[in-house]
Amino acid sequence: MKQAVIQIHDKGGVRMEKVSIGRGGLTVGRAWSSDVILQDKYVDPDHLTLSVGDGGVILVADLATTNGSSVAGKRLSGEAKPYRLGDVIKIGDTNIRVFDQSAGVAATSLRSGWYLLAEKFNSGATITALTLLTLAFAALVDWLFAAKPLNAGDILISVFALLVGLLLCALVLGFIAKLIRGESGLRSLWVLGCISILLLNVISLLLMVTRFNLQNVDVAHWLSVIGFGALSVWGLVGLFSYMSYLGTRNKWICSILIVLSVFAFIRSDEWLKEDHELWNAYSRTEEITLPPALLFKDRVSADEYQQETDLLFDFEELGGS
Repeated sequence: MKQAVIQIHDKGGVRMEKVSIGRGGLTVGRAWSSDVILQDKYVDPDHLTLSVGDGGVILVADLATTNGSSVAGKRLSGEAKPYRLGDVIKIGDTNIRVFDQSAGVAATSLRSGWYLLAEKFNSGATITALTLLTLAFAALVDWLFAAKPLNAGDILISVFALLVGLLLCALVLGFIAKLIRGESGLRSLWVLGCISILLLNVISLLLMVTRFNLQNVDVAHWLSVIGFGALSVWGLVGLFSYMSYLGTRNKWICSILIVLSVFAFIRSDEWLKEDHELWNAYSRTEEITLPPALLFKDRVSADEYQQETDLLFDFEELGGS
């Protein structure tokens, strides 16, 4: 077993990973199941292997990939070749170099936290437990703050609808990820969905307690803005991590911009509230105007407005009959 540090240089920048290379080898590729994961669309799910041969020599072998691999400019074949520490292994648009950890090379950043999150739920038992916990907590929150008493049938319907919605979202997002990354990552997306629903219900529970039990409207307002905004950004970064090749900084920037855009759209009616109030006050006077969004239209008098309305809905015809 050899302790090594792998330097990965891709479009997202340079990062280092600590690895243990044994005779069984480790895989380098695009798949989430790979020991070293590369964010590169030109890399196969399992692209090459690194192993330790006789005398502690590191061996590298290409796994009959589509675009191939090269070491120090020489193309690799399927046969394992000795690797000299520090040589550049080129895979797609990514360059890899392997160093001996005992030589004092420090890892500047370890494996993505999103990969580690999905890796914690790598068995059917853990995923089932997470799913049951999510559904149970969502049912509890619905029951605690329901506008009317809920019976067992209502709760079961709510839980079933949540489960079906989660399944459909995972399948749709998995299909999109398959088109973009070449693999669906359904397990990772399912884990992300369950954790997002759990956090959503935690925030909802705190929000309802603050708003209705403690009667603190201002704190509840800011809790909803900050809580749901942060959860939305976190969830979008997770989706970009599992479904795209965006770098860390770009994932966060895109997620924040999307959340801010949605927030601006939702709050636009509040920002236009003053204009609407002015329009409502003016429409009760001598003339009637159209809403602010349609101010490019000409004003009409109250009589003309009434006549147009009568013609539109045939009120006169109905009245005459």
